Amino acid sequence: MPHRHRHERTPDTVTLLSASAAGGVVMLAADTHPPALIATAGSSASVLWAAVFTVAAAVSLIGVLTHAPVGWAVELGGRVPLGLTAGGYSVVLVRHSDTVGVALVAAIIGAVGVASLIRAGVLMVRLYRYHRAVHSQGGAM
Repeated sequence: MPHRHRHERTPDTVTLLSASAAGGVVMLAADTHPPALIATAGSSASVLWAAVFTVAAAVSLIGVLTHAPVGWAVELGGRVPLGLTAGGYSVVLVRHSDTVGVALVAAIIGAVGVASLIRAGVLMVRLYRYHRAVHSQGGAM
């Protein structure tokens, strides 16, 4: 298995998760939400989206910074909702994009969503293999 520090705590992963969590905190604290999301889903749903996105990014970051296997489970708990909220928001942005800048932001957020869902699949496989290894040895590793 690859060394966790070298392969999973990459600067881009930590930076994107940190920026996502911080951006969500700012949105919630300032009570400002994306206009495209408000136009599509309404004000209450945009607040819920911001809360889920923020918590999911923070939980994912905590999981990345925590040692395996606990870190894998924690990260998995954040990656699925992060993937769904980021993916959904990118679709909303594409529908409302009228500039290249908005389309670029939609692409980046969509990439975070897709990457989070792929990472969730990888984590599920790792946790399954870990579980099998522990039970085949008759105890904890």
